[in-house]
Amino acid sequence: MKPVRFVAIAVALFTISSTSFAATEISKSESSGLKNMGNINVIQNMEDIHENDISRKADAAGADYYVINTAGSIGNGSNSIISATIFAKNK
Repeated sequence: MKPVRFVAIAVALFTISSTSFAATEISKSESSGLKNMGNINVIQNMEDIHENDISRKADAAGADYYVINTAGSIGNGSNSIISATIFAKNK
């Protein structure tokens, strides 16, 4: 019983710690009052792009939140781009 409880606690802590530091997508209206940190872009193969990629890039820039401005294909359609504005909490 103790090993099962330990595994459950470890999984819960990992889930909390891995998600608590990721930038979160918000709406444009929710961004009012936050510090605008600029814009970021993610360009990848159409099959490989994920929302997590923009979240990781925003997180790496020190942002807490991001608002996706545009998403679409570029070139011959095999690549895609997501453009977002990143924000930080006012401290």
